[in-house]
Amino acid sequence: MSLSVLQRLKKKYIFKDPYPHIVIPNCLPSDLYSELESRFPEQCGPTSDDLLNEFLAYHESLEFFDSVVNAFGKRLNVCPASKFLDDRDKINPIAGVMITDADSYLTKAITAPHLDKKKKLYIANIYFRPKEDTFSGGQFVLYKASDNNNIQVEKIPGNPICSHVDFKEVKRVEYAANTLCLFVNTGHSIHSVTERGAKVGRRAIKFQGIVNRKIR
Repeated sequence: MSLSVLQRLKKKYIFKDPYPHIVIPNCLPSDLYSELESRFPEQCGPTSDDLLNEFLAYHESLEFFDSVVNAFGKRLNVCPASKFLDDRDKINPIAGVMITDADSYLTKAITAPHLDKKKKLYIANIYFRPKEDTFSGGQFVLYKASDNNNIQVEKIPGNPICSHVDFKEVKRVEYAANTLCLFVNTGHSIHSVTERGAKVGRRAIKFQGIVNRKIR
């Protein structure tokens, strides 16, 4: 049984604007998703569940990392970390359970348009939204800057916030169960998460491809 969140990838799910990204609805078979959802922990941190650990371990493997690289192909060349792709000893795919609490949606690092650190090659989330969660918000928002070479950021705890730059919203990805949202960290991959109607959190498993090198 495949555990990959990319097992249902098709060309129609790969987008190039405003920066390379993938959105796959129902990315896992329903039986696998339901089993994982039923085992989803109540808080972040290590889990003793065998299936969840197997799922996380696969998405921390170089096999999964390579599948992301193959999916994007030359589109990855715009990523600052892409020059280290052949340095396999420095590649560090990580995965983990992410449960954001209500307070997270009051911080700029989440709701304000921001960039991720340059050492990240890609960032992905598969959403585990509970059926009983009927609150609004929580969408992933993608922005396009008018000038990718002139993006200024405000350094705060968390992620660099974009400031003094002209950009516009291009797309929203709904916070929907069993939906994968994966984007390439190009250096102009401005994004945010919309606030939720009742200031409730989100449930997801997050994957990141990180290069353990200092990137300016």
